[in-house]
Amino acid sequence: MSLPQYIDSLHQTTLDLLRYRDINQLMPQIIERAVKLIGGDRGFVYLVDPDTQVMRQSAAYGFKERFYDDIVVTKGVGITGIVWQTRQTQIVYNYHQWAHRISNLHEPVRHIAAVPLILDDEVVGVISVLKDAPDAVYTEADMKILASFADLSAVAIENSRLYSELQQSEHFKQKITNLMPDIVYVYDLIEQRNIYANLALERVLGTTQAQIYQQSFEGLSTYVHPDDLPKIVEHLKKIQRGEATDVVFEMRLKDKHGVWRWFQNHITLFHWDEAGNLTQILGVLQDVHDRKQAEESLRQTESRFRTLIEHAPEAIFVYDADTGFIVHANQNAIQQFGYSLEQLKQMTPMDLVRLPEDDNRDLT
Repeated sequence: MSLPQYIDSLHQTTLDLLRYRDINQLMPQIIERAVKLIGGDRGFVYLVDPDTQVMRQSAAYGFKERFYDDIVVTKGVGITGIVWQTRQTQIVYNYHQWAHRISNLHEPVRHIAAVPLILDDEVVGVISVLKDAPDAVYTEADMKILASFADLSAVAIENSRLYSELQQSEHFKQKITNLMPDIVYVYDLIEQRNIYANLALERVLGTTQAQIYQQSFEGLSTYVHPDDLPKIVEHLKKIQRGEATDVVFEMRLKDKHGVWRWFQNHITLFHWDEAGNLTQILGVLQDVHDRKQAEESLRQTESRFRTLIEHAPEAIFVYDADTGFIVHANQNAIQQFGYSLEQLKQMTPMDLVRLPEDDNRDLT
């Protein structure tokens, strides 16, 4: 698999972190992607049962029926148990000749590679990918990719387990979104307050997440530039009236240094109650302050340049390099050549060079 395909696969898996709340739906997706990621033929994934401390099969891919379904794995038993015990990746070629193999398998295994799923320094499962060709190999790149995929999958598995409780679910989302440079927040329209915000907001405002959660809309408004507050209110009203499902606008927030920084605010619908009423919105604030400053600096530079042109004693023309036509001329150029600006815009610099001395200046 090429690097762009690998990145795309990881990106798709990241989306699955938020999409698959049921672990029974998530695990088949994980093992299918793991197999395809390194060009395998089949695969299965085992998860630790936290109550009994044994591993049971969670999903399989590429088998005629559930493979290994009735085998309970303990630490140190078979390739899955060894990976669990050692926390290390294992590769076994010619599995049927391996001394530590499990003999009562439903289907033959030729080559197998297994990687641990580790979360918070604990092994929570093992992904195994099988290759059936006699000369198949697992390259170093294969194993690096599979290990990276396993790290991401472990977080996905944890999310599905924690989703039933909002506080734990928020803890998972915080792990993911705290790595993002953009501000991510969830605003409750009923309670009129943020019920979630990643660490980026804390870094910008200089206040803790707990303090942000306690603040009402009025409290949060103190961080917003007074000129931008009306547009926020209007966008929220449009969303609540059902006139918009997705809005993007620019606004300013006062950072912890007292600087009004520009952000692009992208708001979308997020949660509804049982009656179908919108209750929460999801927002992403992207810092565009440097871009806005660059735009303002360019505007000021262009203004100074235009002022210099207008007051220059020489006749100055500005023309389009693509079309060749004049797009602007200062007052001295207009006076010296005797044409209006609109007339000059119908000409090229070469037209002025070719003008006869007795030209009557009439282009109408």
